[in-house]
Amino acid sequence: MCGSGQRQQLDGTAVACAVDAPYSLCADPVRRGTFWIAEFAAIRRFEEDKNRMTVLAGGTEPGFADGVGRSARFHQPASLIVTSDTESLFVTDFYNHAIRRVDIATSTVSTAARDNKTLNSPMQCCWDRTPGVKPDSALYFTLVSDGAIVRFTIASGSVERYSLPALAPFGCACTATGMILFSCIRRMSIFCFDPVAGTVQHMAGGATDQTSWDGEYEWARFRGCGSLTLVDSMGSVFVADRKPGVRCVTLSHELFPLSDG
Repeated sequence: MCGSGQRQQLDGTAVACAVDAPYSLCADPVRRGTFWIAEFAAIRRFEEDKNRMTVLAGGTEPGFADGVGRSARFHQPASLIVTSDTESLFVTDFYNHAIRRVDIATSTVSTAARDNKTLNSPMQCCWDRTPGVKPDSALYFTLVSDGAIVRFTIASGSVERYSLPALAPFGCACTATGMILFSCIRRMSIFCFDPVAGTVQHMAGGATDQTSWDGEYEWARFRGCGSLTLVDSMGSVFVADRKPGVRCVTLSHELFPLSDG
C-alpha cells in the first residue's frame, strides 16, 4: 500500500514515504481510501486518492506529551480506532500506559486516561457495541502484561476491569451483541468473553506447539494469535497469525485461511 521498506519517518508519496515500525492501522469509515497508522512514536495518515503519507501527530522520538501535531509525544501506540463522526482517534499508548485522544481536524493530542497500574501497557482496543450503549461512548482494550480486558467510559473516565490472568488477552473485538472476542498468544487460541455473565468460551485453537492447520474448534492451530478485526456482514473475525498470515474464524467456530502472507 505504501512505504519504501526503510524504517524511518518520511512523508511523501506511497512509494517514496517511509514508516517507522508500523504496529497497526484502521480505515476511516467516511473518508474512503484514508488510513490511520500507528507507528513507533507517531500517528500517520495515508490518503490513497492523494497518494500521500503525512504525520498527523507525534514525532520521531518516543516520549509522553500532549500537544498539537509534532509537538505531541507517544511511546509505541499499539492500536487506534476512529469515532463514527470521524472527528477523533483513540489510541492505546503502550509504554505510556495511557489512552490518548487525537482531534483529527486540529491534530491536537490529549490524554483520556493514564495509570501505570490499572492501564498497564494497553494493547488492542475496540468500541463497545453492546445494544443500548451510545456509539463512541466506551471502548474495550486488552492488557497483555496483566491478563485483563478493560472497559473505559470516555465521558466519566471510569474503568471497569475484567481479570483473565490465565489467558493474557492480546487482540480484541466486540460483537453487535456485546460479546468480546479475544486472542490469546499464550494458548494460541481465540476465546469469547461475556462481560455480563463473566464467562469465557473457547472458539478455536488450543495447542502451543506453533503448528498451523485449519479446522473446527480445538482442532484448528495457530502459530501466533495477534490482532482481531470483526466483519459482521461475513459473521467472521479475522486474525493476524504469524504464519500462514491472515486467518478467518467464522462465528460458527470454523477456521480457514484468508491469505498466504
